[in-house]
Amino acid sequence: MADPNPAAGESQPNPANGDWKVQFGAENVAALEPFKTQADFYKSYNDTSTQLKSLQGKTSFDWRKEVSGEDADTAKLLERFTDPKAFGKAYREAQNKIRSGELARPLPSNATEDQVKEWRAANGIPEKPEDYFAKLPDGLVIGKDDQPLFNEVAGELHKLGAKPEIVHSLAKWYYGLPEKESAKVEETDKLHAREVTDVLREAWGNDFRSNMGQVTSLLDGLGGDLKAQFMDATLPDGRRLFNSPDVLKWMAGLARELNPVGVLIPNAGEGSMQSIETELSKLKGMMADQKSDYWKGPNAEKNQARFRQLVDAQAKLKARAA
Repeated sequence: MADPNPAAGESQPNPANGDWKVQFGAENVAALEPFKTQADFYKSYNDTSTQLKSLQGKTSFDWRKEVSGEDADTAKLLERFTDPKAFGKAYREAQNKIRSGELARPLPSNATEDQVKEWRAANGIPEKPEDYFAKLPDGLVIGKDDQPLFNEVAGELHKLGAKPEIVHSLAKWYYGLPEKESAKVEETDKLHAREVTDVLREAWGNDFRSNMGQVTSLLDGLGGDLKAQFMDATLPDGRRLFNSPDVLKWMAGLARELNPVGVLIPNAGEGSMQSIETELSKLKGMMADQKSDYWKGPNAEKNQARFRQLVDAQAKLKARAA
C-alpha cells in the first residue's frame, strides 16, 4: 500500500478509476467514507500522528480527567466505571433507554432499588427527600420552625417521585402567604375605615371631628400597649373593632360622659373643674370687650360655642359631684 503521507514533491496516487480510496484496499474503503478528498484524509492523519507523539513517554493516561475536564460531579460519576469501555457501554444503554422512552415511563410497582435509583437520576429527582431544599429559588430558606413540616411533605412527595420544581413551587407559595394575607387585610381595613367615616360623618355632622377627638383622647388614656391591642382587636366578621360605627358611637358617648370638657387637658395641679373655670374666666374677659375675638372675627363663632360647651361641662361635673 502506498505511503498515506507522501514526501513533499512526490506525486500522490491517482487510480485509473478515479476513486482514491481504492489504493488503501477494498476492505478500507468504507472507513474512508467521511473524507471527501485525499487532502482531508492526509490532514486528519497528520493531526492524529501529532497527538500520538505527544503521548509518547507518558506512563499513564487519566481518561476520567480527560472526559470530565474541570467538572467535579462528572469526575465523581466516572469513578463508578472500571474503564472507558464500561463507561461507553453504560452511555449507549442510557441513550437507548432515553430514545425508547423507557425512562419517561412510570416505575413498575415491583421496581428494584437499582431501577428506582436509575429512574430518579434520569428524571432529575434527588436521591434523598432533604435534597429537595438544596437549591431553593430566589434565596428561599426553610425556617427552623417550618422544617418538620417540610421534611414530612418532602418525604411523601419523594415516594411519589415528585420533581424538585413541585417542591420549590410549594415552598414559594407557602412563604408568600403571609405577604398576600397582609396585603389583603390592609386593603380590607382601608375599605372599612372609609365606610365608618362616611357613616359617622352623616350621623354626627359638624360634631364628627370633636367626637373623634374625644374617642382618641379616651384611647390615649389606655396607654401605648393597651391602646395598640384595642386598635388591633377584631370582631367575629374580621372587621377591626375600631372600624365599627356602633363601637365608635358608644365610645364617643362614653368619652363625653367621662370628660364633658372634651379634649381640654387640665394644667398641672388642676382638676377638670379648675381647668373649666380658668378657661371660662378667660372667655368672660373677652366677652366684656365688644371688639374682641369673642364677638368679632373668624373665631367668634368658635369661641361662643366653646363657652357654651364649658358651661354645660361645668354643670355635668357639679351634678356628678353632688
